[in-house]
Amino acid sequence: MSEAQRASVLRALHASDIWAALRLPANAAADVVRQAFRRESRLLHPDKNPLPEAEAAFKKLRSLLPKGPPPSAVASAPPPTPPTPPA
Repeated sequence: MSEAQRASVLRALHASDIWAALRLPANAAADVVRQAFRRESRLLHPDKNPLPEAEAAFKKLRSLLPKGPPPSAVASAPPPTPPTPPA
């Protein structure tokens, strides 16, 4: 077990949001967030991290991810088409 794994577990368990868990500013680009999440996931994964708290930290990190599509995807999506009336 490395010191990075121990620090990652503690950070994830005590984080109030994904930005604190990943050590990123709230305005970080999506690709930066994705890279940081993958890095932290590897450090926290219970198969890779022998600490007993690793599984709880891994689950907490996953629970902090925003749900649904990113706002940019919603803004660029075409408006829904109205249903056609039956003939």
